[in-house]
Amino acid sequence: MHQREKRRAKAPGRGREFLLFLIASAIGIYSLGQGLQGVFFPGQAVSLVWLAVAGLALWILFAQMARVKDTWPSRAKEAKAEVIDQSNRSGRPE
Repeated sequence: MHQREKRRAKAPGRGREFLLFLIASAIGIYSLGQGLQGVFFPGQAVSLVWLAVAGLALWILFAQMARVKDTWPSRAKEAKAEVIDQSNRSGRPE
């Protein structure tokens, strides 16, 4: 299967993944604002429940970023392999 066809086959999953990213980001930003109101407005307390929701949203985002990084194509390794391959062809040592 060609590289472009592989990318197209994964496209439906990317849409759901992007939607999850947007939802988790929005919930995280809103919950941080609600949870830290006591810091910025006198007379209000810091809400631990909202901070817990923000922590959960960040946990989801970090898990998603770690998974994407594990599957991200590494072009630097490919470029390094090409340079080594070309230097071997020219007879120069690595």
